[in-house]
Amino acid sequence: MRVSDDSQNLARQRKELKEYARKTGSGACEFISEKISGVAPLTERKVYGLLQRNDIERVVVEDVDRLGRDAAEVLAMVKELSQRKVNLTVTRYGIDTLLPNGEENPVAK
Repeated sequence: MRVSDDSQNLARQRKELKEYARKTGSGACEFISEKISGVAPLTERKVYGLLQRNDIERVVVEDVDRLGRDAAEVLAMVKELSQRKVNLTVTRYGIDTLLPNGEENPVAK
C-alpha cells in the first residue's frame, strides 16, 4: 500500500487488500505500507525490498499506480517479479501477471 504523503490515508487500500486476502483464503500475508511520493526513486521505497526477497510468491496491489509513478518503472517491476516467478495481482482489474502454471499471463502484458 502506498500513498504520496502524510495527509493521505491508507485505509481504502488496506480494506481492499484485506478483503482480497479473506476472499481468496490467502495464507500468510504481510502488509507493507508506506507514505512516499511515487516520484521517489524505486530504491528508496519499501516495495524495492520485495525485489530482493526470495520468500514471496505473490505481490498484491489495489492498482498499478501504487507500484510506481510512470509506466517504465511499473513495467520494470512487473518484469522483475515475473522473472522471479512472483505473481503480481492487481485487484482493481482482477488480473494476475502469472498463470497458475507459472507462465506469464499474456493478458497482463
